[in-house]
Amino acid sequence: MDDLLAEFELPKERSQGAKERRRRLVATAGIVGLSVIALGSLSTGAFFTDQTSVDSADITTGSVDISTNPTANLDFAATNMAPGDSAYKKLLVLNDGSLAMRYSGDGSATAALGGQLQVAVYMLPTAATGCTAGSVAALTPIFPATALGAGPKQLFGDPTPGSDAGDQVLSAGSQDGLCVVATLPTTTGNAFQNTTTTLSFHFDAEQTANNP
Repeated sequence: MDDLLAEFELPKERSQGAKERRRRLVATAGIVGLSVIALGSLSTGAFFTDQTSVDSADITTGSVDISTNPTANLDFAATNMAPGDSAYKKLLVLNDGSLAMRYSGDGSATAALGGQLQVAVYMLPTAATGCTAGSVAALTPIFPATALGAGPKQLFGDPTPGSDAGDQVLSAGSQDGLCVVATLPTTTGNAFQNTTTTLSFHFDAEQTANNP
């Protein structure tokens, strides 16, 4: 090695052998440098490492679920009606979902009598309140007495998304009591003797959360 280093002190005119030794010196230095880099890389890669991960708890969506009681056959027990008679029936609207909701309702009636019979809808003070002439005497109907006809005729609220006038709000697990009153007007003529109609009610519900 000393002989090789000494080559740098000789005059610029070098022999062929000297040039060869100088090339060996440069090559040796390069190899030594690469070895140092490699050792450094090996040393860096020898650190202890570890990993971990975590899953979230379940993320669950809520539900909007409206139902009625009864679910069918809202029986007014109205037979043999005469002009001036009224029939009363309570209809429960239930929020069976996990989210608060608002709802609207519409109605229709079949046959010619459906265009004659006057229907009114009252919101009872509590779902347990009875539906009688006495229980609604002091209440203002949410749908005043009107002939439904083939409809559908909007009874209250609006199915358009968002808060609308007349929409009714129910928290999860709660219920409203509606009192439906069907009245045959005193002006009903002979053409409606021995006739029949069927009333149908439909409700639309939507979430209230993030839905102003």
